[in-house]
Amino acid sequence: MSTPPEYSISNSTRSKTFSTIYLVRHGQTIGNSSRMFVHPSKEVLSPKGRIQANAAGKHLSHVKFDKVYASTLVRAKKTAKLILEHSNHPVDTGVITFDERIKEVDYAIFRGQSYDEPQKIRGKNISESYPYKEFYVEGTEEIESVLLRLDSFWNELFETLDDAPTPETVLVVSHGMLIRILMKYLKLSPEKFQVENFTSSLYTSYLKNTAYHKFQIERRRPMEKLDSGSKPRVIRFWETHKAPHLENLFPKKSEKQ
Repeated sequence: MSTPPEYSISNSTRSKTFSTIYLVRHGQTIGNSSRMFVHPSKEVLSPKGRIQANAAGKHLSHVKFDKVYASTLVRAKKTAKLILEHSNHPVDTGVITFDERIKEVDYAIFRGQSYDEPQKIRGKNISESYPYKEFYVEGTEEIESVLLRLDSFWNELFETLDDAPTPETVLVVSHGMLIRILMKYLKLSPEKFQVENFTSSLYTSYLKNTAYHKFQIERRRPMEKLDSGSKPRVIRFWETHKAPHLENLFPKKSEKQ
């Protein structure tokens, strides 16, 4: 069987080698469906969300994931497990690393309220020059706190991929707002990252449930790290807002004539 075209990416470019990341948003939840903030322990996948996660798993079944990470929140954990159940390269779901650093931004003050409520104050009471102004909602988790845990997670992952004997492919299941903030962080950190094929929609638009961004990360071996000095690490986007598995998954009922 030939390799599907969406996975036909070289893991090396001249002297550089790259690892591949599939960054997936979890399936639809009860809260997503009702557009209400609920307690994280009750924010489980809806029936539609489980169908989405299974469809994503079938779509990605050809991909051999060397490592799998998911947020510690129930919706992300379940999505990751459902995706792996369809893999053509059996993976014990017990090897999934659940990491709270990639959980969603904490909107605890809005529990029981509509998704529309934070929109009313988003970007207010903060300097116009604040680079993450569009994500700022007073009273929720501080953006600086989010950035610190994102930076910690990704730097640790980069080091792990650097130390691997060969380029690896990684599945990361996380959340809509967190992914948007991460994308802008990459864009605003030119001293750390040389980002290729980047578009503003990566941080201005939410990923659909179980859609994904696929990108490659430059690997650095010990001697390469010395040679690179302070050069930014290359991050190359290949596919963004990818969700072919969602097409016609829930066909609209035809209207009666």
